[in-house]
Amino acid sequence: MLPSGAGLPWLSLFGATRHRHLAVPESPITFIEFFLVATCDTLEAQNGIRFCYVACRIYTKNDCRDESRHGTTECVSNMSEANLQFEAENMSGFREVLGFSVTEWEPNRAVITAEMNERHLNRNGFVHGGVFVSLLDSAAGLCGTYCSVPGNVRRCITISLNTHFMNPLQQGVLRVEAKVVNRGRKIFFVEARITCEDTLIATGQGTFRYVFGGENEEGVPAD
Repeated sequence: MLPSGAGLPWLSLFGATRHRHLAVPESPITFIEFFLVATCDTLEAQNGIRFCYVACRIYTKNDCRDESRHGTTECVSNMSEANLQFEAENMSGFREVLGFSVTEWEPNRAVITAEMNERHLNRNGFVHGGVFVSLLDSAAGLCGTYCSVPGNVRRCITISLNTHFMNPLQQGVLRVEAKVVNRGRKIFFVEARITCEDTLIATGQGTFRYVFGGENEEGVPAD
């Protein structure tokens, strides 16, 4: 729920959470493009009545993104910054060859960018199709393994990846965006696309499997 205007009672804001048995004051407060994040920590039953203890925070529009996950608003920017920094400091050898950077990362979505140069070209002078496939695979894996706990990571492996090549490319900066379209406990499904400015370069649809505890949203220690 995105509060706006003046005089909104706290009770109406907490109505966005999954557990509605809440004892909160009705005092009004004024909001200007703010987001309320309410998390139900524990549930207790007393005399047949369930009580939910809620922790809440209010963030400005610049700090949060409305994910509408399970009817709530989730703040992702601070954790995104921590995860982006971790990714930047832990580049694998093949990733260095590809030369991509993670520019956006949040639950169920990731964006990476890569500048194409001579090392990415095939014998015909165009970017090799394997580069496109690898970039699609990299972004797709990231979008399903976002972790909100600093210092923890989530991991996955690729089961299948179907790629369609739309246009050849010789140089330019590629933008690869991937989104989770569905997931189960161990498997998730992704759609991804590569663009260069306004030109669609390639698309991909992949199936991925969580490994080493990656199915847990809190992840596992990176060490």
